[in-house]
Amino acid sequence: MNDSFVDPGPSPARAEDASASLWVCSACMGDAYLRTRAEAAKPPRTCLGCRQVDMHGVELAWLADEVKGVLEEYFRLASSEPETVEQWISLREEGYFEPSGEALVDIVANLVECDPVTADAVCDLLHEREGGHRMIRQGDEPRYLAGCHYVAVNTFSNLAQYVAFQRFEQRLRYQARYFHPDSRALLASVFKDVHTLLTRDGGAVTVQVSPGSAFSQLYRARVFQSAEPLKRALIAPDRELGPPPAAIARRAA
Repeated sequence: MNDSFVDPGPSPARAEDASASLWVCSACMGDAYLRTRAEAAKPPRTCLGCRQVDMHGVELAWLADEVKGVLEEYFRLASSEPETVEQWISLREEGYFEPSGEALVDIVANLVECDPVTADAVCDLLHEREGGHRMIRQGDEPRYLAGCHYVAVNTFSNLAQYVAFQRFEQRLRYQARYFHPDSRALLASVFKDVHTLLTRDGGAVTVQVSPGSAFSQLYRARVFQSAEPLKRALIAPDRELGPPPAAIARRAA
């Protein structure tokens, strides 16, 4: 970026106002979850990606919110300093190095399954929301420039899987713990053929628990921090040992 650039750009509020008129049609998003959300009928508008007029789509601001949620939970911003021996060698011999991970614009394009124009627009909006131009002018490191590199830490391949897992997690923590059809379908897709996988030592990655096997029983427990909740659970286990209240439900690490 040109160092002589001094315009701080629009404030986050102004950027949000400008994005209200930007729209992405369902045909420009390959992700199944996003396409489903885009099917709701809307007044015909011009898509910023393909420039076609369509009545099915989503606002750019909403799309940016979804992408940001995935980035915050499943990616980390790559370090601006070398992280590997190869990067240090490149910096010493070539004077520069390629950061770890992938460029943000490529990650957005892969998540949304969209064209570069749409991916750039998402990055631009996130960059403006964080006050990107002001951060650069002040010498701070922006997070959402299209060229920023991110490293996957625990990611799903697309937004559909991310949303499905979020819903699964909510059901598991607060609602039905057993045999929900949607939960069964998600687990079947995630763990398909897991019994055929092997560890580095050639052992099985799964363990069979059944009568007559090495592990014949499983026990489920609830942690109590004081005597009173424990007493209530012993008196009425059917009521007290169901899904825990939202305030005490623990999230899987």
